[in-house]
Formats: sequence, C-alpha cells, structure tokens
Amino acid sequence: MTKPSADGPQAKMRASLARLMALEDSVRVCCAHEYTEDNLRFAWSVEPDNNAPAARIRSVWAMRAPAAER
Repeated sequence: MTKPSADGPQAKMRASLARLMALEDSVRVCCAHEYTEDNLRFAWSVEPDNNAPAARIRSVWAMRAPAAER
C-alpha cells in the first residue's frame, strides 16, 4: 500500500477547511450539491430544438464566471 502524497485529497481537504475557517464570522456558508447545469444539459440533449435550455445554460455560465470575465 502506498502512502498518500502531500498534495492528495487529504491536503486539499485541509486547505479547503483552512480557507473556510479564515472567513469572517459574518459569512454564512451553505453547503449543497448544485445540479442546474447538468440538468439543463440533459434537457437540451432530450430536446435539441428547444432553445430555452441552451439560453438558460448560457445565463448560468455567466452567473458563475469570475467577476473579471463578466
């Protein structure tokens, strides 16, 4: 059995937790799974002639883009 590397999942989890702990006390973190984009891609694959899912996917991408890209 090999020993986990320093940059493996444990190190990434530790770094993520450190970032969360460094947030101001006033910041609320709500954990959840987000499936909007996947669901829209599926809808578009089922109805490729329906432009609504494609338009919504583009709006989701725009919302998620880093501020510098908006």
